[in-house]
Amino acid sequence: KPELMWDATNLTVGVSYSAKLSVVGESLVSVTKVTGLPKGLTYKSGKVSGVPTVAKAVTAKVTVALKSNAKKTWTYSVNLNVTALPTWAVGTFKGKGTFGGKDADVTLTVGKTGKISGKFVDAQKKAYSFTAASFAEFDAQGVLRTAKGTLKYGTKTCKVEIAVAEGEAAVAVTEGAAVNAGNYTATATAIDNPNYALSGPLAPAYT
Repeated sequence: KPELMWDATNLTVGVSYSAKLSVVGESLVSVTKVTGLPKGLTYKSGKVSGVPTVAKAVTAKVTVALKSNAKKTWTYSVNLNVTALPTWAVGTFKGKGTFGGKDADVTLTVGKTGKISGKFVDAQKKAYSFTAASFAEFDAQGVLRTAKGTLKYGTKTCKVEIAVAEGEAAVAVTEGAAVNAGNYTATATAIDNPNYALSGPLAPAYT
């Protein structure tokens, strides 16, 4: 029986996931079907990818067939464990920051499925909203990060990097900023838990 290889079977809701499926002896066999994947994931061209939306342990079924005889198949069961986002990551964060070199109030909201929204509000009460569909990673330091956020400034779109750790968060407009030069950062502490204290800015992973 061919050996199926599937790396990374632990997933987190709201965090982008990608895993390559391979079979020992791929010159003779191939993956023909994958079923029972967690919600939010799909299989295509040898890779399972997507963003999990539901915390649940599931068993995926993988069918492998002999290339010279499609009727000769093997079925594999793969246990996948999808965990919820940490409670400290879900909710609304508020704090002070800067935008365009001027003081601004900052709000960051993370939903249970990892969707992110927020805004900078300057002294004139003008708001600049940003969004991100999901987190890009949950790193070894326990920090949720994304490099896929965007902020609208007039007719232009700027790149936004967002990082959330237990007790603190950071937002940085790092690319395509339409106002002045340089990076505009904001830090915020979680307001839904008074035991959290902001120890300092959390540096974005991407520069």
